Amino acid sequence: IFHECERAALTALTLRSVAAVHQPGEVLLRAGETTDYVWLVEEGECVVSLRGVTIEEEERAAELAAMREREEESARIEAELALPSSKATSRARDGGAARPPL
Repeated sequence: IFHECERAALTALTLRSVAAVHQPGEVLLRAGETTDYVWLVEEGECVVSLRGVTIEEEERAAELAAMREREEESARIEAELALPSSKATSRARDGGAARPPL
């Protein structure tokens, strides 16, 4: 990400950097807060979360919701296709096959 930075800016960044060790679950920055810090993860991993839910969890929840919507739409279409036509319904009320007019 720093390939377009000027060498002087990279040198200044390097001179101001300090090593820090953070514990699992430690919050470094909350939504709405501003900072002058840049974090570079040298070892381990960092999890970004929104409202206490990781981005991966939020994406999975969205996928599951979309799958549910598609399943509900499929079930609705299947139910519509399975409805008897009005002619079949009237024949059933008449007791079977349609009778010729008298």
